[in-house]
Amino acid sequence: MDIQALLSQFDGEVPELGHIEFFIWKNGEEQKKQYFSEHADVGNGIYRVTTIIEDEGLYFVKLVANTSESKVMPTKQFTVGSLSELDSIHCLRRVMNNIMKVIIKSKHTKCK
Repeated sequence: MDIQALLSQFDGEVPELGHIEFFIWKNGEEQKKQYFSEHADVGNGIYRVTTIIEDEGLYFVKLVANTSESKVMPTKQFTVGSLSELDSIHCLRRVMNNIMKVIIKSKHTKCK
C-alpha cells in the first residue's frame, strides 16, 4: 500500500523540507510504526511511503514534516477491509465530534 502526502503552502511548494516522517498504526494500538522518509520525495511536493497492512480495521496515518520556518503534524484515518463494531463506533464518535465543533464555532460567529 502506498501512502502519499501532498505538502504545499499558500504560494506553492514547500521549500527546503528539513524532515519528514510517517507514523501508521491500527486503532486501539500505540502509535508505533514509524517510517523515516529520506527518499520519499516523488516531486511536486508529493511524498510517499510504501507499507504492507495485513489486518483489516481502522488505521491512522500521521505525517510529521518541518522546514526551517514551520512544522505540520496532520493525522488522517483510513479503513482496510471491514470495520469491527468497535471501530465503527470510533468512526461515528469522530464524525459527531467534528459536527459539534462546527456547531459550536458557528454559534460563536458574529454576523455583521
